[in-house]
Amino acid sequence: MRILIFQGKYKKNNDVTFGDKDLQRLAGAMAFFKNEENVQNLLNSDANNEVKALVKDFNIIEKVSDYNVEMHFISNSLPSKEAADYKENFDNLYFCDLNLMKDRYKYIKKEPLVSGTKTFTDLDFSKSILEDIDSNKGIRSLFIVLPASQLIELDGLGDLTLFNKNVRLNLGNTRVNRSIRKTINNTEENLYFPIFHNGISIVCEKMALDSEKSTLTIENYSVVNGAQSILTFKAEEESLSPIIRTLVKISTVGNNSTLTELISTYNNNQNAISMKDLRSSDSVQLRLKREFEEINDAYDLDYSYVSKAGETISHNSIDNGLAAQLIISGYKFQPYLTHLKASMFDQRYSDVFNRNIKASDILKYYDIYTIISQVGDVIGNEGVSKYGLARFTVLSIICRYIKSSKKLMDMWIKTDQYIMDRAKWNNLYVYFIKLVWKLIKVKIEKENKDEVFTYKNYFKNENDIDELMNEVITNIDIQLDIADIDIGKLISQYF
Repeated sequence: MRILIFQGKYKKNNDVTFGDKDLQRLAGAMAFFKNEENVQNLLNSDANNEVKALVKDFNIIEKVSDYNVEMHFISNSLPSKEAADYKENFDNLYFCDLNLMKDRYKYIKKEPLVSGTKTFTDLDFSKSILEDIDSNKGIRSLFIVLPASQLIELDGLGDLTLFNKNVRLNLGNTRVNRSIRKTINNTEENLYFPIFHNGISIVCEKMALDSEKSTLTIENYSVVNGAQSILTFKAEEESLSPIIRTLVKISTVGNNSTLTELISTYNNNQNAISMKDLRSSDSVQLRLKREFEEINDAYDLDYSYVSKAGETISHNSIDNGLAAQLIISGYKFQPYLTHLKASMFDQRYSDVFNRNIKASDILKYYDIYTIISQVGDVIGNEGVSKYGLARFTVLSIICRYIKSSKKLMDMWIKTDQYIMDRAKWNNLYVYFIKLVWKLIKVKIEKENKDEVFTYKNYFKNENDIDELMNEVITNIDIQLDIADIDIGKLISQYF
């Protein structure tokens, strides 16, 4: 078993090397992992809190005596002569430098095509398209619909060499895989597989069509795009109906490896379609877009609610990704989830964008969030004050406080009056934001006494943030009592 210590060095210029001083720092860190006593000394030191948290989380102190320790220095540059000489002093120091990256990590792997032939049978070429791309070089592309049951007979599927030219293999239980499985296992959708899914791209050295025998034979081939589809076909083989077919593009490349790599690159570098993209035109997003337009017309504002990539936007634009974070903070009071953006358009979508959410709500949350950004660092801790989850936590606290106060809420829910008084509300937000930040600072200073405390982990922890929000909201009232200010008097100061 091994304990691996990593250090990285990024160089902007290609002609710059890394030296022995960088390696000396890495070797110095290794001393902490010599034995249990040294690990304890690391935990007791003023070293980086995140490093100490990792050491504690992985229980290194109980493992160090039984594990070998390795140092790995990673850089996009090359070692200087001094660095190379210094490395010779260690048998457990490894470089992952520019040369190693070029040799080991290719965007397109240079393994060979699958050697052999595959013949597809019972085909209907009348519905296929054969294009001569470059007749002088014998480069052709065939666009045809093939049975899934024959695609899983391709050689190289068992050991995955079929996908040597594919930049990705099976990505696990992804949305794409789930949708493929759903179509396979829904007999009513089987026939529509070619129009539901993107298809597969194959390169081969030779291709022969026999219209009389209704066969297609390919020789020496590789799947450059569509690994997830074929692997899912194989996994669902018992449920695979003969009528499930998929669109396949087969291109002959001869022995031109450069062309093969280009085909693989261009087949795989298109922008991925996310759930956020797929939700862009659903009824909720269209309703919110319409409501923002109505607000603009009614109050002479200029806000764009952006739900689709590439939309024309105004100066004041609210992306639906930010809107989701605002809603989950200001409405759901779950700021610790705001970094999980993809889930807000997937499994959490109906909770976030529910029918109770209105454009006017998003606008109010957006006002508070904007003021939080403008107020900046008022606690002398720039890392925390600029941290996104911390800012969304401040938003949650203020929204919870407003909604807990009948007097504030009675004013806040009246959209007409709110928009007329937005400048006054913004001034009140500044008051609350500064107060909330100061109360958060007190809490963080207490938590920071724990040697493994890190504010990034803290703001992602549901229990910690629920406790924090409850304490801060209670302390807001205490601070107002100390200042001899009740909500009515506070409102009269700003409105």
